[in-house]
Amino acid sequence: MRRRLIPFYRKAFTLTRTTSFFQSRHELLSCCERDFSCLSSSSNRKLSYRERLRSGIADIKKDDAVELFQSMIRSRPLPTIIDFGRLFSAVAKTKQYDLVLSLCKQMELQGIVHNIYSLSIVINCFCRCRKLGLSFSVLGKMLKLGYEPNTITFSTLVNGLCLEGRVSEAVGIVDRMVETKVRPNLITLNTLVNGLCVQEYVSWETLPWPWICSGRWKIEKSSLM
Repeated sequence: MRRRLIPFYRKAFTLTRTTSFFQSRHELLSCCERDFSCLSSSSNRKLSYRERLRSGIADIKKDDAVELFQSMIRSRPLPTIIDFGRLFSAVAKTKQYDLVLSLCKQMELQGIVHNIYSLSIVINCFCRCRKLGLSFSVLGKMLKLGYEPNTITFSTLVNGLCLEGRVSEAVGIVDRMVETKVRPNLITLNTLVNGLCVQEYVSWETLPWPWICSGRWKIEKSSLM
């Protein structure tokens, strides 16, 4: 049986064509993957801000937060303060406090008025940035708008004062809460007790137990130890 000999140049041509085929196939797959990635990014950008807020924005990055905010202020009608509050809350949870304050300022320029929830977020951001003076300015703005500070608002201020070592003022805030019938919760009280301990007010006798254990809370000393 004769073996058919294939000239060398034909072998080279076949090998080159096969290699070229696989290279083209690889390029085709890469191109498809690239196009699919672009299509996916494009489809995400085409989602409305409501859909993006509903889909979850936990651990949102700075660029994504800014892009989402820009899409919100371009929308007509403009989103409600509740929608903006969801974005600000998510960004604040990632500790990007300066970004929250910047976005809030831009939102105000659009004529959107804060509610008590968004103002509490702003107060928290100022406290975290160690700008207590501005935190109390926002509290004054809240009162002018007719909002009554709630437990979250006061607790945020208590935490900010304790972070600055101004524990006696924090105690005064809690006294104000009791006077205005805003009930401190365990977070408020634990924050205050921790601040007192940090400032070396470690004697239980120095703690303001009358209001800690008063009212329907009936908080035991042991629960704070």
